[in-house]
Amino acid sequence: MSYSHPKKKKKTETTTTTSTTTNTTTNTNTTINDFTESAEELKKKLKDINEIFDKCNFEEDEIQDDELKSIQHQSECILRLRILLNECENLKRRVGFLKSQTNKESEFSLAQSELLKTFEKIFEIKIKMNQNNNNINNNNISKDAIDF
Repeated sequence: MSYSHPKKKKKTETTTTTSTTTNTTTNTNTTINDFTESAEELKKKLKDINEIFDKCNFEEDEIQDDELKSIQHQSECILRLRILLNECENLKRRVGFLKSQTNKESEFSLAQSELLKTFEKIFEIKIKMNQNNNNINNNNISKDAIDF
């Protein structure tokens, strides 16, 4: 009669792999939301810029009753435009960063399109302001106010 030792059971380790798909999707959605919010914020800034620009009197044909008040008003409008344009540039950088954080290009196409339209409009405003540069300088408004 032979005696055999009971066999020891091998200990098996179980490794659990957790999927990060949900986390990645959440992060991507957050990034897309941030991008969309940035584009919306940029559109609001453009609206502010357009309102200010409309209030500014850059027309040479119009003669102001109080020329000094007109000059001061134009200068204030130009300074406010400059601040808004700087904010828009900061938003542009933020949107570019957010876009780089995800690889879902299709999700950004609409917001990116709006962003490009906004910057085209800002560029048009800059051109109009530069075209009126001589008129403004003749009215002794600081050139620094319109140099972007």
